[in-house]
Amino acid sequence: MTKLYIEGTNSTPEINLDTESGKYSIRGFSYPHDTRNFYKPVWDWFEDLKLDSGKEFQLEIRLEHISSNSLIAINQILRNVRVLEDSGVTTKVIWSYDKDDEDCLEVGVELSGVSGLSFDFIAVDMDE
Repeated sequence: MTKLYIEGTNSTPEINLDTESGKYSIRGFSYPHDTRNFYKPVWDWFEDLKLDSGKEFQLEIRLEHISSNSLIAINQILRNVRVLEDSGVTTKVIWSYDKDDEDCLEVGVELSGVSGLSFDFIAVDMDE
């Protein structure tokens, strides 16, 4: 599987995972009614992903609102990124958060610690 695209809604994020273009992102709101069902295709995509050692995988996560169930799902995604890193793939996680939302920054810091991945934290103005 080389590409997974899920269009975002008012309660679910846009997900773009494309090995052809090298673009990997999760953006928007994440509080789906059925979190497990929504994120299952993402977990499946990672199960099928084959990247050679030395390749780069950069994931941007830019969530404006995230439910506690979605945090569990995002953590699973980050575990998959960690598996890539452990296999020799160069990984980078960019955690973009609203410059006025310290809680979102703290969530990113916690996820970085739990996953063992190094995050780049970028404060943005989500209103622009």
